[in-house]
Amino acid sequence: MDALNALGYGLAEHTNRYQEAHDLLKQALDFQPENYYVLGSYGRVLYKMGNYTESIEYFQKAQAKQDASISPEAVVEVAAHLGEVLWVNGDKEAAKTVWEKARKDFPENEKLREVVQRFMP
Repeated sequence: MDALNALGYGLAEHTNRYQEAHDLLKQALDFQPENYYVLGSYGRVLYKMGNYTESIEYFQKAQAKQDASISPEAVVEVAAHLGEVLWVNGDKEAAKTVWEKARKDFPENEKLREVVQRFMP
């Protein structure tokens, strides 16, 4: 499952092979439908494919699964991506709220800073 997730996420982030990434991540999701990392990856590929509403749902499901076992980097990444899709989907206030909370919790995170700067220069 970890390999499916890693490969699917990598394809979604670094190529335009979104359907292939989607299929791999869907398999990972079928194996572990409650896995924080898989939910986040699936949300990301849905965003890349233009399925914003569904993407938001998966990022929010991931956030609901967040606990102490989740790496801080993953928490920031999901928050950054959720804010991004909310912004692109037209809910800029919700995006700002997500980003502000993440910035409060992780003020030094460069990835989060880069995402926020892209949308709110």
